[in-house]
Amino acid sequence: LLVPLAGALAATGRLERALETLVEALALVALPDLRVRLIAACAACENLLGRHAAAHARLLAALEALEDPRSAAAAALHAELAADALYDSDFEAMRRWAARAAETARRLEDRGLEALATALLCFAEYNRGDAEAAEAAGDRAAALIDALPDDQLMLRLDAPYYFGFAAYFCERYDLAIQHLRRGINLSRAIGQG
Repeated sequence: LLVPLAGALAATGRLERALETLVEALALVALPDLRVRLIAACAACENLLGRHAAAHARLLAALEALEDPRSAAAAALHAELAADALYDSDFEAMRRWAARAAETARRLEDRGLEALATALLCFAEYNRGDAEAAEAAGDRAAALIDALPDDQLMLRLDAPYYFGFAAYFCERYDLAIQHLRRGINLSRAIGQG
């Protein structure tokens, strides 16, 4: 119940209270995958509150606390650290974290996470000025997202979100519209803002 409450609080702009609620929920959860999602949500709230250093430290501490640095939880945190690097416009760090996440997700055959990481990689490469690498990552991200059935993509709505913006910046407007529209339709179908 705390997780949907935090979502409702965040959706109404009560980010401080949403963060408190997420921290409360985090104290009750032991499952690594769910903990990573809650930690990511906490970091997102902190970033929106302008607490970028706190968000970054939270993600790094969670990564360091993991027993297996090649696990799905680690890959998810690598992707979150890539997204987190956007707040500092640190596109080198974004590229490194996204590449690590994509590599691990590929090894684990987690196509949703690989799609997210590859979308972030496209975003990073574009902002680093490497158009060829951005295009290659963009093609891979688009293929991964397109291959995901709706029920799987619903669990990774951040993939079409980040890819849509990366495609837009790469001036691939049709791809941007296609993927952002699919993400919006899926988010509406499951009641996510």
